[in-house]
Amino acid sequence: MHIFFKIKTFFYYLFHSQTIFLIHSPFVFFMMKTIFSKKNRLPQWKEIENLRQQLKHQQETIEMVDYGAKGNEDGSIKYAHAISKLARQSAISKKQGQIISGMVNYFQPKTILELGTSLGIGTAYLACQQKEGTVITIEGSSEIAQHAQKNFNTLSLHNIRQIVGSFDKVLDDVLLSVHQLDMVYIDGNHTQEATLRYFEKCLPLAHNNSVFIFDDIHWSPGMTQAWETIKKNPRITVSMDFYRMGCVFFRKESSKEDFILKTLFFH
Repeated sequence: MHIFFKIKTFFYYLFHSQTIFLIHSPFVFFMMKTIFSKKNRLPQWKEIENLRQQLKHQQETIEMVDYGAKGNEDGSIKYAHAISKLARQSAISKKQGQIISGMVNYFQPKTILELGTSLGIGTAYLACQQKEGTVITIEGSSEIAQHAQKNFNTLSLHNIRQIVGSFDKVLDDVLLSVHQLDMVYIDGNHTQEATLRYFEKCLPLAHNNSVFIFDDIHWSPGMTQAWETIKKNPRITVSMDFYRMGCVFFRKESSKEDFILKTLFFH
């Protein structure tokens, strides 16, 4: 069912998406033009991609904890997974990583919250552009978190604060420990209910210049419905759909607009 849904939504994206040069919003145009500029690409991006290639060849098996499944009393299922498979299937894509890294460079958020560390590829893209502040990343599996920390050390990224535990158990305490959220990247527990729940929990700490990013917004009918619900929130003024992920903004000075943007030329 999800395969046919993804095909349908992808073709919709292809036919309705626009390049930034057809966008009339000055905010979106100048932001994306800056993000896509070759001048803003970092040497660290190559280091991250080199690390990804190394991980793709690691056959070591580690224990994963899936809190989006219906298994144990805490709603989790544990199973073994090869690091190579995680790097190939679960890590953020190169294109997505460069987009979120570009957004960090553009907005310079001081407090970034990531839900779903995995092997830390996405976390690295968030952290390498941040000149001040901290990336707080939450991972449900302790073994994966340990390997992610090794990757952060390899990349010499020291502005990352790791927290291990299910989002539902640790998120409230994390939110109490911060004053505001400048950027949020939700990449875990891809269900409609969970995505909306985490969005609502983080929403009170959002401000006018905050950016919320959601991964896999067209992964399933439920995730797409969650995305549509989030876009309609009265605090959201601008949304951007990149197919694999979506971003929302809270700018009071911007008109209510939804954009579907092409990223095929960005690599």
